[in-house]
Amino acid sequence: MKYLCLGLIFLGMAFGSSVEAKFAPGEPVPVERLLQNLGRYVQEKPKDPHGYYLLGRIHSLAFINRTRNLNALMSEEGKKALPVLTNYQKKIRKKNDRLKAEAMRQHLSHAIQNYQIALTKDPTSGLYHIGLAYVLDKAATFGKNMGVPPLLPTPVNLIESKDLARYWRMKASEYYMEAYELSLAADLKKE
Repeated sequence: MKYLCLGLIFLGMAFGSSVEAKFAPGEPVPVERLLQNLGRYVQEKPKDPHGYYLLGRIHSLAFINRTRNLNALMSEEGKKALPVLTNYQKKIRKKNDRLKAEAMRQHLSHAIQNYQIALTKDPTSGLYHIGLAYVLDKAATFGKNMGVPPLLPTPVNLIESKDLARYWRMKASEYYMEAYELSLAADLKKE
């Protein structure tokens, strides 16, 4: 056991920051502060689709995890850099941190809106397509309790929650497929 621990410490030192950055839990940061800072970035660089993508990602993570805080890493580029959100989000939620249904609906609407803006600015990004697909997929799960978010294009004749969920999953599947096709094309170009 002692040698296993020493081996793990050695591996951590040998691989250094690349392993640390990928698996780092980050620090809890209020969603509102992330949104304010990123909002300023988007105002300064309105043509950059990645800023809108990150706004969508922050809103979607807040919606999906029902939280007011997200784990983020400090960037080496300083205060002007875009936030680096970690994949380690679920451990941050506290009892009094849960979002109410109206706040969740707003985060969902803002996530969809910002992903759509990113996609209009760069329709060739598989990352932006998969972000929108993921939040639509999650919206289908939560949809029957929340109602229709105003920015989700939904046919008027769908009023049953199971029909809405099916429709959102179908739209998510379309975006997943588009993300796959764009990523595949990009990968084949590299070869």
